[in-house]
Amino acid sequence: MIDDLLKTAIAAAKTGGDRSHAAQLTIELRKLQQSDRRKAAILAATQGEPLGVELELREGLYALISQEPDDSGRARLTFFDPRGFSGHCLYSTAKKALDDAFLCGYSRQVIGVLDRLSQTALWQRGIAFNELCARHNRGEITFQEFLHERDALPMAA
Repeated sequence: MIDDLLKTAIAAAKTGGDRSHAAQLTIELRKLQQSDRRKAAILAATQGEPLGVELELREGLYALISQEPDDSGRARLTFFDPRGFSGHCLYSTAKKALDDAFLCGYSRQVIGVLDRLSQTALWQRGIAFNELCARHNRGEITFQEFLHERDALPMAA
């Protein structure tokens, strides 16, 4: 659908004599087609159920598609970087999570990045920091205790 719109816009730009605009639209069409091929390859390799797929936006920004741990059958798109997890979104299916990841620009599949990052000191510090935040949010420690424990976390190299 978007392909057709871009093709129509390219033809109109060429007809109107705006070759520069037509060239830019052609570049965008190629990017979209490449993204569609990548997504189709992931879906083919996972038999349409892309659970466990890791994607990269750019170096250092990643997303993982997994099953929501509450047994609801939903899928989770979890975002992370070398410092740890940064957030997630929930979807009714893993395919919808994949579609949204691609819409957000996470379109390059990477394999094993979460395993590699989780072994680093920077990741371990980030996870410890997240746990401190959770302890404070649950009322287990005061804000002053949070600050003290945060400052005591080992610095990552």
